[in-house]
Amino acid sequence: MVDPKSSFDSGDEQAREFLEEIEARIARIESHLGLPATGVSPAPTAAAAAEGVHRTEPPRAESATPGLEIRIGAFGLAWIGSAILLLGIVFLMTYTSNLGLPIVSSIVGYLAVVGLYMFARVWKESIPHIYRINYISSLLLLYYSTMRLHFFSQDPFIGSVYLAFLLLLLVVGFMLYLALIHDSQSLGVIAVLLGLIAALLIDRTHIGLPLIAVFSGISLYLAIRRNWWNLLIVVTPLAYMAYVLWLLGNPIAGHPLGAVSDHQNSLI
Repeated sequence: MVDPKSSFDSGDEQAREFLEEIEARIARIESHLGLPATGVSPAPTAAAAAEGVHRTEPPRAESATPGLEIRIGAFGLAWIGSAILLLGIVFLMTYTSNLGLPIVSSIVGYLAVVGLYMFARVWKESIPHIYRINYISSLLLLYYSTMRLHFFSQDPFIGSVYLAFLLLLLVVGFMLYLALIHDSQSLGVIAVLLGLIAALLIDRTHIGLPLIAVFSGISLYLAIRRNWWNLLIVVTPLAYMAYVLWLLGNPIAGHPLGAVSDHQNSLI
């Protein structure tokens, strides 16, 4: 007859061996995964408890970087909206000019410049990037409105190409002045680019080409004095591109694309 006590002892021994085997396997898995060994945390000492020392996990800092959606909504859509607004104003100016109303077209353009600038001032403190976008848009529209006084107009408001060219240079000079007082390299790039376009619009070899050289020199000067090397990096290929466009017949001024017939004693 089997002793019940010995049966219970044998069962307990098997259970202990089974649990020890499981613990050994868990220990090997933890060691393989590099996990800390499981165990009961020791109770704090009496001195630590008296001093109130408690270890707590520091809170995780939330990421301060905005998501892609926020960047697109705050900056991308603002630029797109500004571009659409500019295209709408340009269409309205072109439409009124084609109706034989160049004065009305110019008034619409300059009123839109004032409106964009005043709108930009409203957001200067609260939303700075909206202010910058509309501020630059107003300057671009100022250049375009001045350009349409003579260039690309069937019935130009100003008949003299030299007077219109002088007004364009005044706008470019004003933009360069604003770039200097605000220390804005991006605005300086835009001003020099518009100056190069004005040099091609005049369509006079011995005025346009020296002006391209002048704007290149201004870029070099600002790169040295203001450390605006990005301006020089951008303007240098643009200046060569302007010269290549002149060699191709200056299509910017409305001429058909083709090589110039002679060198015209070009200075570059």
